[in-house]
Amino acid sequence: MIEATRKMLKYIGISHERLYLEWVSAAEGGRFANVVTEFTEKIKNLGPLHPLSDDVMLRLKAMRMAVQSERLRWVIGKQTEFQKEGNRYNEIFTQQEIGRMIEGVIIEELIDNEIILKLSNNSMSVKQIAKDLNYPSEIILTHIYALKRKDIVKLKKIEGNTPYYALNNKEKVKGLLNGKG
Repeated sequence: MIEATRKMLKYIGISHERLYLEWVSAAEGGRFANVVTEFTEKIKNLGPLHPLSDDVMLRLKAMRMAVQSERLRWVIGKQTEFQKEGNRYNEIFTQQEIGRMIEGVIIEELIDNEIILKLSNNSMSVKQIAKDLNYPSEIILTHIYALKRKDIVKLKKIEGNTPYYALNNKEKVKGLLNGKG
């Protein structure tokens, strides 16, 4: 999960070096002090994060939702099994294949969550969402349809030839926004 979170940080434009995990035993006091000192120095050299733009704040919220998603946790939890035992078809995956799969899930989860966050305030067209999030309209449309199938997004109205989408299931979305999805 740490590696997935590091990939997400990099994807949203924050240095993945801000997240670090080192296993240190209680008997390794000197080593613990060195690890903390080195990491503190690295963070000082990277400088503060503030002020964060609205875009980065939105992506951080989307990242928080993604880290808590069942889908991402499931894929990460299965990686050892997929490498050693394979999937239900006995296909064994390499570390590189697992990495690509996890990265794909990360990107899909982040985009889904960014869309959900954008629609949490009002209805929007695919073009508006794409422009605000800086993704091609085709990608947003694909995600909108997937979110619609999951009963998270609905067609709210059509103005002229432009469909506008809104969040559908307020309770389900409220759970997603609060990290319970």
